[in-house]
Amino acid sequence: MIKKPLKIILIVIILIIVGFLINHYRYSIYALLTSRGLNYEGGDITITNARIWTGDPKDPWKTSMTIKDGKINDMNSDNPEGKVIDAEGRLIIPGFCDGHCHPQTPFVLISPEAPLLFKAKTPEEVLELLKKYVEDHS
Repeated sequence: MIKKPLKIILIVIILIIVGFLINHYRYSIYALLTSRGLNYEGGDITITNARIWTGDPKDPWKTSMTIKDGKINDMNSDNPEGKVIDAEGRLIIPGFCDGHCHPQTPFVLISPEAPLLFKAKTPEEVLELLKKYVEDHS
């Protein structure tokens, strides 16, 4: 039989591990608990009565879209297919891709005198800071 102080320590360790796991998988857990997706039953869907921003300057707005096999198949279709979802005039926009980086990180990790690249306002200023750093440390 495990003694009471040892049980408490064991419970605390288990709670810490569970806390780390929840923190690590928080987005997956959130997605599982809050949404089953628009089309969890499978098949084709058509979203109608929407304001769909396409991102195309020549044709920026659509009102409906049909999705087949998980891919957008048709825009402004007059023939809805599969499950029809009325967007009730809501806005639909493409998913955003956040392509960015932190180029100063390697410098900060290896040298306390690293140039603070985030202070630069232009690419030329970044190059100037790097050039000065190389000159000062060569």
